[in-house]
Amino acid sequence: DDIPQWESLRRALAKKGYGHALTGSDGKYEDCGKKDCSNDEAEQFGLHIFYEKATVEPIGTGGTVNVDNDWCEWDDRAMVWQVFRTRTTPSTTFLMVNTHLDFEGINERGDFERCRNGQVKNILKALRTSINPQGLPVLFMGDLNSYAYQKPVKTLLKNGFRDTAKVDAPGKNTTFNSFHGFKNPLPRVPGKRIDYIMVDKGIGVKSWELVVKIDPRTGKFKGKVPSDHHP
Repeated sequence: DDIPQWESLRRALAKKGYGHALTGSDGKYEDCGKKDCSNDEAEQFGLHIFYEKATVEPIGTGGTVNVDNDWCEWDDRAMVWQVFRTRTTPSTTFLMVNTHLDFEGINERGDFERCRNGQVKNILKALRTSINPQGLPVLFMGDLNSYAYQKPVKTLLKNGFRDTAKVDAPGKNTTFNSFHGFKNPLPRVPGKRIDYIMVDKGIGVKSWELVVKIDPRTGKFKGKVPSDHHP
């Protein structure tokens, strides 16, 4: 239709009790052009955070940080962040980060990998300085366009993050790639991921799941396929 995808998501998720972070309001598309609303995805580099209102509440308005670096000046990328507080008693406050790194040359080493690693280093720098000086626990997620053996992932792990898919917790659909490229039936290549959820100190992991609904008879997706990546 004639609205951006984030607005379609916002409207659908609002019916399920979710809010849209990063704006200080709910960031409704019809309010764009007014205070506290991004006009389109470009203002947030296509990055958004939605949250379950009954579980957590946003603290402040969050923000966007450009993570451009000398290795890839041709392609601006960013991280978005929001502080949340749980509605439990006592409550817990944590920082949520979402990012999407450069997409070129995923299967290559060299400059493309250095580019993404530079973006990760800029994210870590922002977390140490302007974004998280109080040292809140961090929940980090995003399309890193990187495999586990490549520098961007290793840099995050060396700086105190844990890959939630690798911790000692129950996992589901772990043999599917996180990127499927709209192939249907799904490719039978086990367990390559370029999408990650990571946690640092103070955040535990109860379970991990790659969300996919497949007809066991045909191996094809059930229903519409909303993205070329699995949630």
